[in-house]
Amino acid sequence: MEKHSGGSWMRDYVKTVRAPLHGWQVQSKLIFESGYYGLKLSVSLFTLEPVYQPNSAMYIAAVNPCMCGVTT
Repeated sequence: MEKHSGGSWMRDYVKTVRAPLHGWQVQSKLIFESGYYGLKLSVSLFTLEPVYQPNSAMYIAAVNPCMCGVTT
């Protein structure tokens, strides 16, 4: 297994979680590619209306200073 930085993996994970939320906010198709993840499926039956608080808080657990600054 390839060794990688926890901070870069965590940053990619946060972007992956936020991608569908952004898609629903701007009413666009879900197409997201990153170094670790890829999202391309968009189901029309599961499309939410735009949220009036687009930058919702995200709480994650971190184990080092690099990972702690990822969501800010």
